[in-house]
Amino acid sequence: MLLCSPFPEVREVFATLLSTTFGITIKNEEKYLGEVEQQCDFDCDDVYLERGELRKTYVQKSAALRLVRLLIDELMHCARINWRNFDEFFILLKEFAQSHFQVAAFQIQSGMIATLLHFVMNGKPPFHNAQGGSGFRMGDAVQQPDFSHAYGLFAFLIKCCLTHGINAVKHYSPYSIFEEEDKRITLPDEHLAEFFTSECQQEILSKSHLCRETQNQALEEVIVHLCWGDIQASRFFLQELIDHVRSRRAYIHTLSFHLQLI
Repeated sequence: MLLCSPFPEVREVFATLLSTTFGITIKNEEKYLGEVEQQCDFDCDDVYLERGELRKTYVQKSAALRLVRLLIDELMHCARINWRNFDEFFILLKEFAQSHFQVAAFQIQSGMIATLLHFVMNGKPPFHNAQGGSGFRMGDAVQQPDFSHAYGLFAFLIKCCLTHGINAVKHYSPYSIFEEEDKRITLPDEHLAEFFTSECQQEILSKSHLCRETQNQALEEVIVHLCWGDIQASRFFLQELIDHVRSRRAYIHTLSFHLQLI
């Protein structure tokens, strides 16, 4: 209902239902958000069950966080297939992340930043598959996917994190989400390794003329946040922007956006 329904009204109502239920559940589970509990894995051969040899697994104690895990692990591919209908899916995930610090932290720790980057790059470099091709790509000859809500979630999660620059200058960026001492999430470098490549940045910048203003605004906030107090990151993004403008691939109506970033 969240992704496969062809009716926007159905997707919106179901997303609202999940959001309301999630908000109530989070309040009831606040005391043990982030805690894990041990469970037996019964998904094994009957022989092991008869012997009582059950594998122990650790899962989130919170039902709300287990729902987040389900959406990330099981529905991202479904979102890719149903690319015309995925707005409500990413809006919902962002509402979840905004609802509580522990939910945002859980999404970040679950690798959601890297997952979203891979998703919005849509099989373009540097995300070719192992065979050298691009694999399944969203969009067709008539319509291309609108990633504005996916970018919104991507930007929100990054702005929740402390970067090397913020730690170095001991001052939050203008876009930092959490500034309390007990709400500190370190940005995992490996989750943004591909983002700091020329291939990735030139692909993103070359598509900026096709994007909604909200998507370009999200990109601006991400770059400012990552460059805050970090001279190396600042040099990287500055060079990529200058190279893009000089390459004559910059469209005239997005040139002001690129110059503003510079």
